[in-house]
Amino acid sequence: MIAELASKFWNDGKVEILVLLVALDFFLGVIAALKLGTFRLSYVADFVRKDVIFKIGGYMLLYAGALYAGQADILISGLDLGVVAGAAYVVILAAMVGSILNSVREIGFSGDDPDTDPAPVQRNAVDMVTANEGI
Repeated sequence: MIAELASKFWNDGKVEILVLLVALDFFLGVIAALKLGTFRLSYVADFVRKDVIFKIGGYMLLYAGALYAGQADILISGLDLGVVAGAAYVVILAAMVGSILNSVREIGFSGDDPDTDPAPVQRNAVDMVTANEGI
């Protein structure tokens, strides 16, 4: 049963996209950290813990629950683990895209004119999505 679950999970197109985004986020984050001079090996461990274990692992648990429970409603008619897993997937995807955009901006591909003075630092949606909450 576990082998069947793992096979379904890793062959799901949504998971392939998620893994691709995690890999892209990792490589762009390393490049940005090297460019800014902030690279630390401990950040790699944090990335694995937060993005691989918590995000992909958490989604895998919801995915497994959705497969196991089927269409069984949770308290509200029409709300099942499949809906919860889908919502979690969207949130994880948004966080990964935000982190990728943040890394691209840090690398310098933002399209801003380098000769102009930078605007005052303001929190934007990308910063809020990728904020380090100390998890």
